[in-house]
Amino acid sequence: FIEDVVEVLPFRPAPTTNTTTIRTLAIAGAVFVLWRWRKEGDRRTRPAAFLLGWCFFLTYISTYMPLVGLTEPYRFIVALAVSAVVIGAPFYAQFLHLPTLKRLRQPRLLPYAVLAAVLLLPQVGRQIYASAPELIPSLREKEMDLDPPPWKRGRPEVKDPVIKMRYGPVLPVYWQIATYLKTHCAKQGRVLVEPWPLGEYLGWATDLHIIGGFPDRRMIFENAYLFRPKGNNDPRFWGQAYFDYLKRYNIRYVVMHIPFFPMVEANRRSMRYIKNIGGYRIYRATHGGTYLARGSGRVRADLDRIYLRDVTPGKGTQSVDLRFHYIENLTCRPRCRLEQVPLPDSKATFIRVVGVPKLASELTIEFQP
Repeated sequence: FIEDVVEVLPFRPAPTTNTTTIRTLAIAGAVFVLWRWRKEGDRRTRPAAFLLGWCFFLTYISTYMPLVGLTEPYRFIVALAVSAVVIGAPFYAQFLHLPTLKRLRQPRLLPYAVLAAVLLLPQVGRQIYASAPELIPSLREKEMDLDPPPWKRGRPEVKDPVIKMRYGPVLPVYWQIATYLKTHCAKQGRVLVEPWPLGEYLGWATDLHIIGGFPDRRMIFENAYLFRPKGNNDPRFWGQAYFDYLKRYNIRYVVMHIPFFPMVEANRRSMRYIKNIGGYRIYRATHGGTYLARGSGRVRADLDRIYLRDVTPGKGTQSVDLRFHYIENLTCRPRCRLEQVPLPDSKATFIRVVGVPKLASELTIEFQP
């Protein structure tokens, strides 16, 4: 609590830390102004309190409501902070007034003022540095090249002390990986990509079905991506559970880079190493699964459409189960309806196609906005 609100434990460098000190001070000042307005009977109290309370509700409470949490309501912290700054401005204008500051020199107030300054001023500066890292005072380090010999050496390279927070360009090795996958990898399955920038690139550069890409997507379907930034505590990383995971989502190939996941890459029962391209390791899954979890047939997925050909329903049924996520806007033709198949490791569900009354040999599933 102390670290989050007052932040007296600055263990991390400013450019990589999202601080809350200024926001906390702004909200505290706004609450004080509202309390004073209420005592004075000021008519600004109600609309200001409603604005501050509504932004606080959207930011901190609405995330626990069904579906609302998927919209990432914490982004409303910006509206809350701006509202608090506007409402709390009279308090800080009065507090920072020179006569008020002179009163802090009184013997009984001075120790508290010094303690507050020691605790808060470094954190306020640290928050400013987080948005402007080029202001951080730093010695320029020189990296000396010991080969070739000193008498043949040019000017030493000066390292940039500023930490860059932007993403780099597309690496040339990405094109090589995309070319290899398009040429050598069968299209009757998905490709699990551990490095998310590569996953984004492959999703654009190929027509393969990629599980990966930008990890911070707040959707129930994200559980299909094993390498979400939540550590390696997921039980699906280990043994039979990993094999079942690959088969459940019909993952035929896995692309790994850094960090190294020994429990995954040493699982020779689940996948076999086939290629190394620029440090990116490609594996082939050993399971014999298809896009059909029940029944048989040929499946081809395109933009907003899934085509099924030579369909044979599951034994004793008039239905087939697809290893594709169910969405309410999906429709099926001809003479069929769609149902949901629960998954053991996700809130999302797969698709069940049920014939009405019998399942046709050729089916089309479409997304209707």
